[in-house]
Amino acid sequence: MDLHPDSYSGILTATTMWWGLVVLNAIGTGNVYFAATGKGEIWVGVMSGSFSALLTIVTAYGDASWRYPIARGQYVQFAVNTVITAGVFYFLYVAAYYAGRRHPIRRKQSMEYRVHPRHRELDS
Repeated sequence: MDLHPDSYSGILTATTMWWGLVVLNAIGTGNVYFAATGKGEIWVGVMSGSFSALLTIVTAYGDASWRYPIARGQYVQFAVNTVITAGVFYFLYVAAYYAGRRHPIRRKQSMEYRVHPRHRELDS
């Protein structure tokens, strides 16, 4: 039996993961803002923005590959992330999500595959 069917690898619930993304994107957006206005280090803004973008893309592609709904149903956190990042999060997530739907990657070595029994049926 799957106690947390929407969890990330059986470790993080979707709610925890998405509130964590809100915090990380707020920090990343703040660093990008300060770098752009000259009040912070440029390399910190570039690294924070790149990390936030990469995390967004990987999360979206994984959600789509395993056939989860957008944001694993965490629509409030999805909207908050979109507002915090001035829409950049939305476009990156949606583009990666639909790419993952079209070309899914479901590795059998994945924690997602091992933790959630229903995923084994996707490749049957």
